[in-house]
Amino acid sequence: MLFNQYGNYVVQTLINVSMDVLADRRPGQQSWFTHVVDHVVKHASDLRKYTFGKKILQKLSECGVEFEIPLF
Repeated sequence: MLFNQYGNYVVQTLINVSMDVLADRRPGQQSWFTHVVDHVVKHASDLRKYTFGKKILQKLSECGVEFEIPLF
């Protein structure tokens, strides 16, 4: 889903939901956020090539996730 222009919406929603779980605003497993971040960070250099990928990276950046590569 990371590399699909429509799947990016799903991933952004997953990030929002997992952030709510971390903040105890919603029930769920707090490991979701870590799992999503790990997967996105692994593919960050490829994601930054696409507009929809940049949206995912920006969303995580707003959540305080730091990347080793320049995003933009």
